[in-house]
Amino acid sequence: MSENGSSVVAAYIAAAIEKSSKTQLEISAEAGFPRSSVLSMIKQGQTKMPLARIPQMARALDVDEVEFFRLAMSEYMPDLLRICDAMYARDALSEAERLLLKEVRQCAKEQPLQITPKFRQALQRFVADSRD
Repeated sequence: MSENGSSVVAAYIAAAIEKSSKTQLEISAEAGFPRSSVLSMIKQGQTKMPLARIPQMARALDVDEVEFFRLAMSEYMPDLLRICDAMYARDALSEAERLLLKEVRQCAKEQPLQITPKFRQALQRFVADSRD
């Protein structure tokens, strides 16, 4: 839960549904929920998003599944996420990469990033300019 008691995951899902061109019924079916009422309960923060359904839900909502999973873990199981990060992520990223990724996630908090050709070109220019 966020500081004000509302669910960050629920808000993320609600925003992604709003942005989607699909109906909530279509999203529910693609995510593997037997009834759309389950998705309504998740969206309203009445029940948690099942972690095992995040990959399907991410595809249905067209969001990044790793970002979505990490968001859910940070809300539902923050201690376990810290342990996983300490055990696995430390070797995968340099300290500079980790800090950059943290900054990007902070900047993109409200809306998932889309890696478009324009974004990729801007990122390449940024990296090239930062080496000067």
